[in-house]
Amino acid sequence: AAKRGLPNLDDIGALMKITDDKNIGVFARNDVMNDVEVTARRDVAVQTFVAAMQIEAATAREMYTKQIAPDAVSYLNELVKLAARKASINM
Repeated sequence: AAKRGLPNLDDIGALMKITDDKNIGVFARNDVMNDVEVTARRDVAVQTFVAAMQIEAATAREMYTKQIAPDAVSYLNELVKLAARKASINM
């Protein structure tokens, strides 16, 4: 699309652009979809995107709370023990 001078939007912003007047006009002139159908498709796509983001966020939170944070705390505790041992040896 970029080579032809067209916008190449690959994020949520692209979904919002589909309901621009010029885009709805293209669909309507070619008897593909009317403005209500275009808006409905956009709304479904946005809902799908939001649902996917919620799943990804929940997964990231679960990974952090069940894997990353506990391992980080264990590692820090090990470092504290090693530092204490080193301090006791040097005294």
